Amino acid sequence: MKLCIDPGHGGHDSGATFRGLLEKDVVLDIALRVGAMALKSHSMTVLLTRTTDLYLGRIARAGIANEWNADAFLSVHANADPDQDQPGDPEARGIETLYWHHSARGRLLAEAVGWSLVDEMFHVEPWRGAKPRNDLAVLQHTDAPAIIAEVGFLDREETARSFADPEVLDRIAFGLFRGVLWWEGLSLPQTPPVG
Repeated sequence: MKLCIDPGHGGHDSGATFRGLLEKDVVLDIALRVGAMALKSHSMTVLLTRTTDLYLGRIARAGIANEWNADAFLSVHANADPDQDQPGDPEARGIETLYWHHSARGRLLAEAVGWSLVDEMFHVEPWRGAKPRNDLAVLQHTDAPAIIAEVGFLDREETARSFADPEVLDRIAFGLFRGVLWWEGLSLPQTPPVG
């Protein structure tokens, strides 16, 4: 299986920011961990769209996966809610996965990865669902089943602290990796595997 892993943002595009924490750095760290796990498994060939702090456009990211003939495309991101994060504001939390609205295999990939992530992180992050989207170029223009995994809300205090913990990053990476394996084997649980 050929898995293209896409760490979101990069270069001048920092993505979400919160008290000095940059989405582009967090997701690159996670993506590198997923890549290392996949390579050790001997069941996947892996290509990362970026391995350094490099800016790539959305169409370029899809083009990398298409040119390589990827079997699956996993774009790693961290979410942020739209409020100004003032004391007392409600904080959004949780994990969600996004897929191209016309892709049945993309939906299955989004569910498998989301459920696997929640199984790893349920004590911290609830499951917000696998959500169809028709407005995200990287999903639309990637030939392989493609998803965006939003691994938590970076602007939530507890989540931001967890992103500084290498053990948590390993668990997130494992959740992403195992979810792709579940999807590849089509051995999906009927419901999210959490109590």
